[in-house]
Amino acid sequence: MVKKYVKKPILVEAVQFNGHNIDEVNDFCQDAFVEDGWLRVYTLEGIMKASNRVGDYVVKGVMGEFYICEKSTFEETYEEVK
Repeated sequence: MVKKYVKKPILVEAVQFNGHNIDEVNDFCQDAFVEDGWLRVYTLEGIMKASNRVGDYVVKGVMGEFYICEKSTFEETYEEVK
């Protein structure tokens, strides 16, 4: 039987890569680097490359894992907590 589900509200921490803040991103996740102008992050699945040279987010998941989230997906999924 097919059922419908709603994603639970989960608070995450994230940093947006702007092309000039690799130190900030690396301070956040300790395993980020830029290669050929592309942000790369070590994740549970291996090295993940950003989909854009700038604008994507590095997200810390609920289990403490890090991953890159495309800008449009991030902004559709999350709202900033103030």
